[in-house]
Amino acid sequence: MLTNNMIFTRYLYNLDEVRYTFIECLLSKKSIEECYFWIYEYYSSGFHNETWKLMWDIYFEFYSLNYPRMIKKIIAYQKKYNETKDFINVLHIVKNFHRFTKQNDIDYRIFLSSVLFKKKLCYIFKEKSYSKEVLDYGYKEKYENLLIKSMIKNSYASTAYYLNKNMDNPNLMKLLKDVLKSNIKIIPEYSNTFNQLMFNILKNNNNGDYYYKKAKINDFKTLLKTDTPMSPIKKDKYELSQIYKTLKQKRKYSISKNIGCFELERYKYNLNNMFWYNWEYFAYKSPLWKKRFDKYKIKVDDKNKKIIFLDEEQEEKFYEEYNYEPDEQSKETQEKSTLQIKKISYKKWLKLITH
Repeated sequence: MLTNNMIFTRYLYNLDEVRYTFIECLLSKKSIEECYFWIYEYYSSGFHNETWKLMWDIYFEFYSLNYPRMIKKIIAYQKKYNETKDFINVLHIVKNFHRFTKQNDIDYRIFLSSVLFKKKLCYIFKEKSYSKEVLDYGYKEKYENLLIKSMIKNSYASTAYYLNKNMDNPNLMKLLKDVLKSNIKIIPEYSNTFNQLMFNILKNNNNGDYYYKKAKINDFKTLLKTDTPMSPIKKDKYELSQIYKTLKQKRKYSISKNIGCFELERYKYNLNNMFWYNWEYFAYKSPLWKKRFDKYKIKVDDKNKKIIFLDEEQEEKFYEEYNYEPDEQSKETQEKSTLQIKKISYKKWLKLITH
């Protein structure tokens, strides 16, 4: 069993960093081409269900409060995808996220609630007792009343914390309905109940009217071309296979150096060594590379983080097709995934991407 969490993608980026770089590209209004590149790197590495989870995460954590009607649009595109397995349905959503360009299009409260406030109590009430307004709801548990108090005070930071404390409380849905005086809607397409409940608590009457557009077919076809591997047959002037040029040619963008606010897997390892000498092991944990490796007789060595071929001829055949030689790449090519990422706060990250 693979015991480590670092995963390398199609072109040997770190999976979690692809995810966060994609989010940053959307929020900071990088080019649509770069946004498409990152989401396709994520998807094409075999993380299909995870891609839809990511679409929902981004929607609820950044756009839902200003564009509540988009829920139906995402559900419709996901339904089409489930019927056709056509990736362009993902691009349609990305296209419209990218088009939210006004200053007030993005609301960070659910994001901050999810990554920060639900884990740490950042706002403490000065008054220790409960007001009559709180007690009149008739709830008896400490965290129930603190949640009610937070909602009445309109403190989303403490609401997030006490909501998280009540997530396993069988009275939670009734409590929210009582305080909000409305029904709580939970969509089955998205598994993160906490984010959905925060959306129900924070939403207003904003309908978020917006004219939606579809992704261009030519953009989709351009993305598909990135799957075309370098030729193992065509030789350069030194009679060497072209495979070693794959990373140089296919790594069009670098991961962001600003995403150190997230709990990145790289901080658990010597990343350069893993990239140079153990890339096969970490690539094997992505569905795409697992499928490639499993064509051959191999053994997974967790202790040494190696993929061991049990047949020399099969090993040679594999590397004829996939020997990307990451340790032999230029510094520029390598650092598109191995550049230094310093740890920063969420506050600083949001400041960096919004200015």
